[in-house]
Amino acid sequence: MYIIQSAAQNLRTLDIFGMDVHLLSKGSTTHKTYSGAAASLFIFSVLIYSFYSFILQMNEGKNAILNRQEALLQNNEGYKFDSKDFIFIAGLLDAAGQPIMNQNNSIYSVTYYFCNKSLSDTQCTYFSSTICGDIITELSQKMGVPKDYQYISYCIDQEKTDNFETLRLQGSQRMDNFTLVGALLNKCVNNTEKNDCAPQELIDQIVTNSNFYYSYTHYQFRKDLDSYPFETMQNFDVTTLYPKLKKYIKVLYSYSVAYLEYNPFYFFPQTTECQSVEYDQSIIDAIVSSDNDIQLAQVEIHLGVKKYISHVTYQTLMDVAAKLGGFFTILKICVSIMLYPIQQWQYRLYLINCYLDIKKGSSAQSLTNFMDHDKLNLLQVALQKKKRDYYHQQNRIIEKLLDVVEIAFNPLRLSRQVEDLQYSIKQFDISKTKRFRIDENEHEHELIEIKSISRSINQEFEHIGQQNRIPRIQVNMGNN
Repeated sequence: MYIIQSAAQNLRTLDIFGMDVHLLSKGSTTHKTYSGAAASLFIFSVLIYSFYSFILQMNEGKNAILNRQEALLQNNEGYKFDSKDFIFIAGLLDAAGQPIMNQNNSIYSVTYYFCNKSLSDTQCTYFSSTICGDIITELSQKMGVPKDYQYISYCIDQEKTDNFETLRLQGSQRMDNFTLVGALLNKCVNNTEKNDCAPQELIDQIVTNSNFYYSYTHYQFRKDLDSYPFETMQNFDVTTLYPKLKKYIKVLYSYSVAYLEYNPFYFFPQTTECQSVEYDQSIIDAIVSSDNDIQLAQVEIHLGVKKYISHVTYQTLMDVAAKLGGFFTILKICVSIMLYPIQQWQYRLYLINCYLDIKKGSSAQSLTNFMDHDKLNLLQVALQKKKRDYYHQQNRIIEKLLDVVEIAFNPLRLSRQVEDLQYSIKQFDISKTKRFRIDENEHEHELIEIKSISRSINQEFEHIGQQNRIPRIQVNMGNN
């Protein structure tokens, strides 16, 4: 029980919102209350939780400093990625948006290719396509590709890409050395290798006003990601095919480099470099085609000449401390505004109860009155009208006696102030007296020196006069 009472008494020491008061004989300069202690505990709890959250977010990019600039792509710069992580699919829907039955590619076919072009030579490798199915099941779930499109879309045949496990997209400002990935959408035509195509009239009827869709993987820069600031995205575009026109679509990527600076303890920073490609824009051109042209659409993915350079600086402990200090200041101001009326009320109750204690010890009559009213508390004053009226009555007395009580309660401070003032005046008088005596002594000393000088001059004149005195001639007038 004693431990609980001691803890309850010491709880008020946590109050950081105490009312300023200079009347307490305990030596404290603030009147601390339980409400202020509760508010202080609330603030400390919020600060501890905020500090924990700030530490967790310190090496995340939510509050990191980002400096992002654009530049031109340099020669031989590019991005290499795993072909299995790159989804490039295409397909055809009718005018109503329904899948076109294309068994054994009897209506159309999709062919993929990878080209390495230069001014003197162009080398392209073509890959046949197949229904995606389970090939992209795992990736499509991550990329957000609708599940129904897995069984109507065409992907690169993985059996034909053994030598292309990695692909490199490379750009060039002068278009002299670059690579690209593309897809061709062609009508089915009977030839020596294939003779099961549908009639040309049916093919033309189906593909007219049909919708050609294509989807490709790219990356989006996000500084709030933990270790790799590029999020994998999947674009899904659709264009309509018209008679006698074929579509040429050029998708431009931008090369992106990010430098991540980790510096949690404000010393020994570590920098990590990350590379990727971001989607820039798509250009669609319509080209008039002849009757014998079997090509319906062509999509090419290029690496453009635009380059992004990003510098990401993550937070340090100093940033966390500064943020925590600012948050504490704002939180304390807000709580102080809400708590001030309550604490002022409690401080008045404290003074009234002290005044009643004094009356209790002074006379028995006061003791009787005090026992009738008992000590006031905040809840009684708030809920009971009689207690509230009595509070206002005693409060008026406290306001009148407050200045008198302050002087009477703290005479030592007043006497010390008077003694300090008297000492200052005395010091001023002593210094003035000393200065007067010094001036008087200097004046007397000067008079003595003048007298001594005048005396020595008179003595010199007297000595010279004695030396130059004419001797007297004495004549003896004796009897002759």
